[in-house]
Parts: sequence; structure tokens; C-alpha cells
Amino acid sequence: MEKHTGKIDLESLCKLFKIPTLEDVIEENTDYVAECGASAVEEYRADAGEEATAEGEDEAREKWEQAASNEIFHNWHNAAMAAIEKVFADHGLTLEPVRVRRKIPDRPWDFRIRPVESWIDAADKIRDTVNGVGMFYAATLKVFLDSGPYTARQAVLSHLPWMQQRAEVYGDRSAARIYESAWR
Repeated sequence: MEKHTGKIDLESLCKLFKIPTLEDVIEENTDYVAECGASAVEEYRADAGEEATAEGEDEAREKWEQAASNEIFHNWHNAAMAAIEKVFADHGLTLEPVRVRRKIPDRPWDFRIRPVESWIDAADKIRDTVNGVGMFYAATLKVFLDSGPYTARQAVLSHLPWMQQRAEVYGDRSAARIYESAWR
């Protein structure tokens, strides 16, 4: 089993919870971005008339394509974070931004996983989810920790993939459904 450091990036979180990554969203919206650029060129030509230049068209296209790309990124980031933070909160966990990448200064991308109350509380909540799935059952937190053997922190970090199944076990909305609702 791979040892988890407690640091994770947004792309890995999206994959963990089966929600679209930024690359997926960019690919799905290529036509929209191109249409925004084409509309900007048409508007530029209408406004500039005979004074329109190729450089002016390129500037208009680039400006509106960048604006469309930014809109897509912010909508995706907000929706992804809403979904992921909900699942983490259900397990007594939070994501602490580690650093901000230069290309996206207003949105965190890299995180450190932290417990809201304690690692013991978070481990017990993950144990509850694992028990609900039914493939493994630990009657107490001690039994769960002894199965590793794990510290509470190690148990949490080793069982992160199980968190995605809480919705199925308890009838909640999945991360994917939360993401879809937040995207709209």
C-alpha cells in the first residue's frame, strides 16, 4: 500500500472523487472558447469597420478566449472544491492550501489534509464509511487501527479512496452530483 504524505493536489482529488479534471473540462469546452473568440472578431470588425486590422482581430480573439477560459476555470474550480470539501467535511477533514501556483494566483491547487477535530475523530468517521460498504467491518476504532496497524493519521490517509463511497452507503449526494449541481 502506498504511503500517503498528507499533501495532495486538486487534480488528484478530482480523480479520487471521480469528477472531471481541469484537462477534461478544457477539452469539453474547446468549441465554446473558440466561439467566444469568433464572436469577438465579428464584433471587432463591426465596430472598427474599414479600420479593422489582423492585429486587432487577434487581440479581440485572444482577449475573449482568455476571458472564456478564465470563466470555465473558475466555475470548474468552485464546483470541484464544493464537492470535495463536502466529502472531506463528512469525514471530519479539511483541506489547507499549501501554496498558490503562479499561473492561478486566486485559487488554491495544492493542499495538506488536516483533521477538523482530531485524527482519531476522522479515522472513526472513515471507519464508519468502510463499515457501511460491507467489504470489511471493524466494530471499534481500535480494531480498525489494529488492522494496519495504523496510527489514526495513517488510517485516514490510507483509506482516502473509501470516502467517495459514503454517498452510496448513506444515501447522500455523491461528489460527482455535488460538482454537477455547483457547476450550473
